[in-house]
Amino acid sequence: MGLRNSGKSSILEYFQGIRNLVLFGNIKPTVHIDRVIYQAVDYEHLIWDFGGQIDYLSDYLEQFYEYAYEADEIIYVIDIQDQEKYNPSINFLKKIIKLLVDKELYIDIKVFLHKFDPDLDHTHPEINEEVIINLLKDVKNIFSDNISYSIFKTSLYVDFKKYQIIG
Repeated sequence: MGLRNSGKSSILEYFQGIRNLVLFGNIKPTVHIDRVIYQAVDYEHLIWDFGGQIDYLSDYLEQFYEYAYEADEIIYVIDIQDQEKYNPSINFLKKIIKLLVDKELYIDIKVFLHKFDPDLDHTHPEINEEVIINLLKDVKNIFSDNISYSIFKTSLYVDFKKYQIIG
C-alpha cells in the first residue's frame, strides 16, 4: 500500500524476479487492486497491489477489514524522492493503523522508505540527512506500542536491498 507512484508495483515485479530496470519504466499505474500469486522458496505468496490514486484511498479504508482480516503483513511504501507526498502518505498510513487497532487486527507492518537510490545526493540534493531523520520521526510517531512494525530503506538499483532501521 502507499500513494501513487511510490514504487509499489515495481517492488512487486522485483519480488517476482524482474531485474531489468528498463522494464520498470513501462509499468502502468495499478487500477484499483491487482492480485498477484507467485511462488518463492516452496511458499506461495498472494499479494494485493493497491493502486495509490487519491480516488481509491477512501474505498480501501471503508473496506479495509475485508482486505486485511487474513493478511500476514502490510508493506507500506513511501517515495522518499517526493517530499510533497510525505504528509499525505503519513496521514494515510495513520488511518490504516487506526483501523488495525480499532478492528483488533494484529498485522506486521513493514514501511519501505523507497527510492533510496544510489546518487540520491546528486539527483535530489534537497533530500538530505535532516529530511530523512525528520521523516523517520514522523513515521515512528504514528505507531503505538501494540503495533509490530519495521522501517527499511529500499532501492531497486543494483540489487533490491532493505536495511532495517527500526523494530
